[in-house]
Amino acid sequence: SEGSATAPQRHQTLRATIDWSYQLLSEAQQAALRELSVFRNGFSLDAAEAVMGENDPTTSALKDLASLADKSLISAAIENGVQRYRMLETVRQFAHEQLETDPAIEDVRERHARWASQLVLDVWPAMYDSRISEVASALATEASNLQAANLWASTHDKSTSAQILLGLACHWYLSGQFTRAREDVEGALNSETRQARRSILLSLAARIEAYAENLDAAMANAEAAARDIDQLSTPPEQAWVLATQQLSYFMSARRDPTLMLPVAKRALNVAQQLGEAPAAVLAFETAADGYCWNGQTAEGLSLQEEALRIARNSASSDLADHAYGHAIYNLMLDPVSRGRRPASHVEEWTALTGASSSGSNLNSNDWLPWIYMQQGDLDGANRELEAIGGRKREGYNRTIYQLVSATV
Repeated sequence: SEGSATAPQRHQTLRATIDWSYQLLSEAQQAALRELSVFRNGFSLDAAEAVMGENDPTTSALKDLASLADKSLISAAIENGVQRYRMLETVRQFAHEQLETDPAIEDVRERHARWASQLVLDVWPAMYDSRISEVASALATEASNLQAANLWASTHDKSTSAQILLGLACHWYLSGQFTRAREDVEGALNSETRQARRSILLSLAARIEAYAENLDAAMANAEAAARDIDQLSTPPEQAWVLATQQLSYFMSARRDPTLMLPVAKRALNVAQQLGEAPAAVLAFETAADGYCWNGQTAEGLSLQEEALRIARNSASSDLADHAYGHAIYNLMLDPVSRGRRPASHVEEWTALTGASSSGSNLNSNDWLPWIYMQQGDLDGANRELEAIGGRKREGYNRTIYQLVSATV
C-alpha cells in the first residue's frame, strides 16, 4: 500500500533530521548524547552524572542536559517528585549506534553497571525497615536500566552483576512475578561468592518460594541463609534473615510450630542490639511470632507491643502498617484478646496511616477476616476474604484464606 511504501522514506527523513541535529552539537554534547543512550526508560540527574564522562571541564552534566533539552533531543519532566529525563527511542537508537563506534563504549557501559549496582546497594536497606513501597517504587522505575546494565556486567563483572540481579529479583518479587524473580535470584547466587551476600540472596529466594507456595524450597533456602548469620555485617541484615526464616516456618506452621521458638530467641537478641532503630520492629515481630505460636502469648504480645511502640515513633507508614498487621495477627492467637483488642488496633492503625480495607498491599487489612470471624460476623469475614483474593501477594493471602475459610 501507499502507506507502507512511504514508511521507510519517513524513517529516513526522521533519521536525517536527527543526524543533522547531532552534527550541530559540540563534541562534548555529542559525547554526552552518546553516553546517555545506554539508559532505558529515562534517567535522573544523579544517574546521568554517574555515567557521563568529563567531556568538557568547563561545563556540567546539568548544563549538558539543559542544552540537549533545548535542542529537543531529550525531554525533562517531574515524575514522582523527581526530575527525570527521557530520550525518544529513535533518538536513543541513533545515539547508541554512534556509541557503538566510540572507543569509550566499554567505559560508558561499565559506569552504567556501577551506577545500577550502587542504586540497588542504596535502596536495599529500606527492606530491613519494612519500607516496601519505597523499594518497590525505586526498583520499578529503574527496572529497564537494571536489565540493560546487567547485559554488560554479566560477562564482565560477576560481583556487580550479582548486586544488580538482587535488585531485579526483588523488583519481580514485589511485583508478584515469582518465576522471573526466581530466575534472577538464581543468577545472582551463581555469580556471588561472598558468604554474607549469599545469605541475603538466599533469604530473598526463600521469600520468593514462600509466596509462590513452594514451602519446602522456602524452608531450605531460609535455613541455609540463617546458618551463617554471624557473618552478616549488621544487625538489620541479621533481623531480616531471621524474619525470613520465621516466615518460612509460619507458612508451614501446621507442620511443626516449635521450629519458630529458637528463631524467636535469636531475633530477640538481635532486637536488643538494635535498640530504637527501625529494623528493631522486624526483629521484635519475629520474636513475638515465635512465642505466640508456641502458646506463650503473654511474652509474645509484650514483644509485639515493643515493635508497635517503635513503629509508632517512626516516620514510616510502611513500618507502622507492618507492625499493626503482626499485632492484629498475634492478638488473634490470644483467647483473652480475640475480637476486642484486634479491632481496636485496626481502628488505631487506620487512623494513623489513613488506610482502609480497600487497600492493595496493606498487611493489617489482610487480618480483617479474622477479626470479623472472631466477632461472629461471618458475612464481614467473607467480604474481606473476597477483597484479599484480588491482591498481589497471592501465596500469603491464600494461606490466610485457607485458615479463615476453614473456620468460616
